[in-house]
Amino acid sequence: MTAEEEPGIPRYQEIANELRKRIKDGEFDGTDDKGRPKPLPSVGDLSKNLKVADGTVRKALGVLRTEGLIDIQQGHGTFVRRWKPIFRDANARLAAAHWGRGRSIWSADVDPVERSMETRVVSIGAVDDAPERYRSLLHADRLLLRNRIYVVDGRRVMWARSYLPADVVAGSAIEKHDTGPGGTFARLAELGLTMTLFAEEVEVRRPLPDEQKQLGLSADEPVAHIVRMNATAEEQIVEITDMVAVGEAYRFRWTFTS
Repeated sequence: MTAEEEPGIPRYQEIANELRKRIKDGEFDGTDDKGRPKPLPSVGDLSKNLKVADGTVRKALGVLRTEGLIDIQQGHGTFVRRWKPIFRDANARLAAAHWGRGRSIWSADVDPVERSMETRVVSIGAVDDAPERYRSLLHADRLLLRNRIYVVDGRRVMWARSYLPADVVAGSAIEKHDTGPGGTFARLAELGLTMTLFAEEVEVRRPLPDEQKQLGLSADEPVAHIVRMNATAEEQIVEITDMVAVGEAYRFRWTFTS
């Protein structure tokens, strides 16, 4: 392979341009002789063929990774990204027309026919050490914590922790792993607490150590930290959901009216 030099263009960008073309031409589609996804040439091979330093090649690969074209797996190689981002429409997933038909909020994000999805319950139980802000907003010192990891196509994509006043939901299916048709919102409605008002705060940042562990991320992979407050028409906040979504796994939409 040769990446011809173009006046005024950095060498790493020339290499990125060449590799991008090869990716789009399908050169790295398919599998190797062992049935594994075909990787791009190694950094060493690219450096040797192009007569450039390893650092120049890594910088070129960094460009393609930022563009979402490749995944760099330490110890395994560099691969064309075949992950299909999850489309998260906040309005659609929170609509009563959705969970009111017995569907989970989560099912609005992923078509179970097209993709595999799994909810891994980490823990469920009352906690006394919830964040002070959450205890204040929920007007309760003791909160029930529902701690889950969401997995799509075998990949961990979101860590979600929901906090609710422990005394309000005591004895309900909200305390169980399977909350039943319609999920937590449907069970709250049965308790006379219908969720109609929602506010989401979003921060894009690098993952914290515990988030890296829960989601299998490296320290430099961005995440979207979303805190959603769910309230009744009387503006009583009944649930706060603290979510950390893998940035490259999602596309987000919020719809507003003036």
